[in-house]
Amino acid sequence: MVKRIMMSLTFIVGVVLITFILGAKCINVYLDNNYGFKIDENLLEDDYFTKNKEILMNKGIIEDVNTKEKESLEVEEDSYKKSNIPIKDIYYKRNVIDTYNTDYQVSFGVLNVIKSTVSSYKGASSFYLLDLVNGGSIAYNVDTIYQAASSIKAAYCLYLYEAASEEKIDLEEEIPYLARYYNDGTGVVKNSEFGTMYKVRDLIRDTIVYSDNTAYKMLHGRFGVLDYNAMLDNLGVKRLHLTYANPWGLTDLRSLAIIWQEIYNFSLEDEEYGREYLNLLSENIYNYLKETRPKTFSATKEGFTDDVTIESGILFESHPILVVVGANKAYDKEPVRQVKYLLSRLNLIIDEYLKEEVS
Repeated sequence: MVKRIMMSLTFIVGVVLITFILGAKCINVYLDNNYGFKIDENLLEDDYFTKNKEILMNKGIIEDVNTKEKESLEVEEDSYKKSNIPIKDIYYKRNVIDTYNTDYQVSFGVLNVIKSTVSSYKGASSFYLLDLVNGGSIAYNVDTIYQAASSIKAAYCLYLYEAASEEKIDLEEEIPYLARYYNDGTGVVKNSEFGTMYKVRDLIRDTIVYSDNTAYKMLHGRFGVLDYNAMLDNLGVKRLHLTYANPWGLTDLRSLAIIWQEIYNFSLEDEEYGREYLNLLSENIYNYLKETRPKTFSATKEGFTDDVTIESGILFESHPILVVVGANKAYDKEPVRQVKYLLSRLNLIIDEYLKEEVS
């Protein structure tokens, strides 16, 4: 009797193992057929998407950014509706890939691949997918706290554009570049002579498109934090608050999701300032969503340091899909690699969801 039970258990374990292996293999074939490259654990050791840029360009999936003409992002109100999803109030289980407000269930093979991607990484990583129209969402540890890094710039510049829309600030105002604003990070404003005057609109553009740290510090120094923090409180954002002394802060994925929902709604409600701001976010040169899902138009703002990487933004599919992914450094693994790797796997969930829920 015991022997028969043991044989049965061995058979069941064998079937589960074979199913997992075949499922993962099928998913890699899917990625190869649809995106022109295979996903492999060894690729985490290299800048894989840069290496495959030529392949993607030859397939016509992406264009050379140096020759690509500027294009404007158009949002059609008849297909994109205002989002009223109560993101701040949704309960998600911790350490579980959880769904909310959808009948969609992640398929067995895809679920195992995502679980493996998260569990094999030794640092913290999280993700949040949200249909801004229907409200369906798939989430994993959305309340884990991270350094916001440059992802906070999307929130601060949203505050400025909304203030301009309400005629509280003038985007044509000029601000002098002073020594205290210098930051030896991304951007080009730092190379200007002290005393150079910059319009607020141009500083916002540099802050978003080129993630210019000096431009951001100039905006923070001029407009402060009181009204910005008040905007966060009104939206129900828990993190991302700032002080006068420090233009950087903390975040979680839920807080960034609320900001992006507001950015999306602002673009629908204000054709001048809201649409202009969304277009700036679509021109961001550090667009990991575009790297990992190049066929889809997107608006994003990332944040990265040696210790953390955050990607946040919207994929403009048949429905607007909000995407936020974060990762902390894990020993010798850079967090940017985990974020890009996770984004590539989340494409599988997005494709399944759009096919089952939207089509």
